[in-house]
Amino acid sequence: MPGLSAVVITRDEQRNIERCLGALSFCDEIVVVDSGSRDQTVAIAEKFGAKVFVNPFKDFTSQKNFAASRATGTWILSIDADEVVTPPLREEILHRLKASGGFAAYALPRRNFIFGKRLRFGGSGRDTPVRLFRKGQARFEGVVHESLRVDGDVGRLKEPLLHYSTPDTRRYFQKLTLYAVLEAKALDQRSAVFRSAAIFWRPLGRFLQRYFIQGGFLDGYAGFLFAVLSSYYEFVRYAIFWEIFSGFFDRIDQSLPSLAEVKS
Repeated sequence: MPGLSAVVITRDEQRNIERCLGALSFCDEIVVVDSGSRDQTVAIAEKFGAKVFVNPFKDFTSQKNFAASRATGTWILSIDADEVVTPPLREEILHRLKASGGFAAYALPRRNFIFGKRLRFGGSGRDTPVRLFRKGQARFEGVVHESLRVDGDVGRLKEPLLHYSTPDTRRYFQKLTLYAVLEAKALDQRSAVFRSAAIFWRPLGRFLQRYFIQGGFLDGYAGFLFAVLSSYYEFVRYAIFWEIFSGFFDRIDQSLPSLAEVKS
């Protein structure tokens, strides 16, 4: 079987990293790229025998590509610190790699747990990111929600990857501003034009999409909370885009914390 490297980027992930790395013992190599943790993340990673590299955080795409460049396996499994490979998924991965089909990468279905509950609807139930790929045949792209551009065919696995995302609203708001800033800047870089109606219709449309069209109401209170916060995120994103578009943002940009500071 070709060598398999697992790569994980971290910063202050001690509450997640042990669970994540403990499920990766089947890999031939574990590469952890840390951007300056102030907790026990690095010590825990070393305890699991991971190869730890320290690299300043610029954005998720750059950090994940750096991690992939440090892997030596023929195949790379890119995992976030708040994700867990289940035993059935582990066996499926090993079986696929041993079979050595013609695919350059594989998409993994992902079960998302938000606010302590698995969300099956509201746009979270059909999440299938590409995370397993041949070294040299894929690169991460994107500003915030990075994805893989694959040179070749992409297959799909059946067993799910568990994603223990935002555990509570406090953590959600810690991340919200910086994610919104990066996406607003991306709009500006694409020379998008700010339209005042968007700051009303985009949040409303996102709530209707999440809660009604995508069935978020079937997830109960967690589904409602997710829809409301997704709507609020849209509002913040377009409010910041308005500030960038009007030139006001430059005066407040330097006061914002770094993305790495709220990554965890």
